[in-house]
Parts: sequence; C-alpha cells; structure tokens
Amino acid sequence: RALVRPESLDVLGGRLEAWEIAKELADDRPFFGYGFGTEEIIFPYFRYKFQRHSGAYVHNSFLGLALQLGWVAAIIFYLAFIIFLIRSYIKLSKLKGEFQPLTVALYSSVLSGFLTTFFESWLYAVGGIMSFTFFCCLMLLIRLLDFQKAAIQSTHVRNLR
Repeated sequence: RALVRPESLDVLGGRLEAWEIAKELADDRPFFGYGFGTEEIIFPYFRYKFQRHSGAYVHNSFLGLALQLGWVAAIIFYLAFIIFLIRSYIKLSKLKGEFQPLTVALYSSVLSGFLTTFFESWLYAVGGIMSFTFFCCLMLLIRLLDFQKAAIQSTHVRNLR
C-alpha cells in the first residue's frame, strides 16, 4: 500500500467528497446535529455511496462536530479554542526563563494538533492515542502558563515592596 496515492491528491484522498456530504447533512440539522458518536454510522444510514472516499468518517473534526452536535456547538468549540490559542501566544511572547522552551514546545504541539483536526477526525475519539496525546499537551500547556503567570505575579509583588 502506497503512502501517497497521486491519483487521489486532487480530492484529498476522497475527503472532499465526504466533506461535501457532511456539510449538507449538518446544514439539515444546524442546532443539534445527529447526536454525539454518530459520525461513523451517518453515511451508511443515509446510504451514501462514495466514488473515491473510503471509510465511514468525515476526516475533519470541525465538520464531524457540526454533523454530530450541530453548527452552533462546532463553531462555539472552535472559536473558544482559537481564542485560547491567540491568548496563549500573547502570553508565550512575554515569557522568559527556564520554562520558556518547554512552553513553546507544548504550544507548538497543541497548535499543530489543532491544525490536523481539519484533516482528521481524532479530536473526539474516545480512547484514541492522538486525542490522548493532544489533550495531555493541552492540559500541560494550560498548567504551565498558569504556573508562570503566578511566578511572574509573585516576582512583581516582591519588586514593589
């Protein structure tokens, strides 16, 4: 089995076909979707036959969330995450000290993981190694940013005295 199939690059390995159908289905139920955990059964349920897409998943976590929970939930989740990434970047740009390299590495891991969610459906995969690793990095990043914020504030208070 080839790592890259040149004949399917123009349609992203069949993903475009799945994305179009997922968008249409999500548009039919924009507020509540079809229910969490239905992504792998939704295409067979509606008897979709793909020309190039193989598999039962959308291969896009954003569209998968919209399909399962509705556009409102997917947009709220992704907007909150984008705001978190922007605020974290601002905090990260002000950091100095021994934990800065680790914080940058964690931020980079979380950012790259977030970007891959537009091409894979692992974000909400229960028990998946990708989602486990991603959320571990995310929680470590949150904790490390909070720890460094507390350290900066205590240093600032000591300097004021």
